Amino acid sequence: MGEVLYINNAGKDGESHLTGNAICMSCQKEWQAVAPVGTSVLECPECKTMKGVFKHQLSPVTNSVWECNCGNKLFFILKKKIQCCNCGVITSSEVLNEI
Repeated sequence: MGEVLYINNAGKDGESHLTGNAICMSCQKEWQAVAPVGTSVLECPECKTMKGVFKHQLSPVTNSVWECNCGNKLFFILKKKIQCCNCGVITSSEVLNEI
């Protein structure tokens, strides 16, 4: 049998890795991904685009999580607006007052 390789020691010089559910923002393919800490995009195993992201990049303290009408939960935070990473819809600045 081979040596057990722990995921936290898998990279060069013991580089830490992330693991978890991923989704492609282009074709919606879902898979289990492993990537070095700091990786912001993943290559989709289905469509081969660099539009894969980890589905759960953080665990909010509250159960209140924003979701776009397209079903996406990942957003760009702009100076005075929020934009959906999937469909591109930009919220009005009034929504920010609810935060």
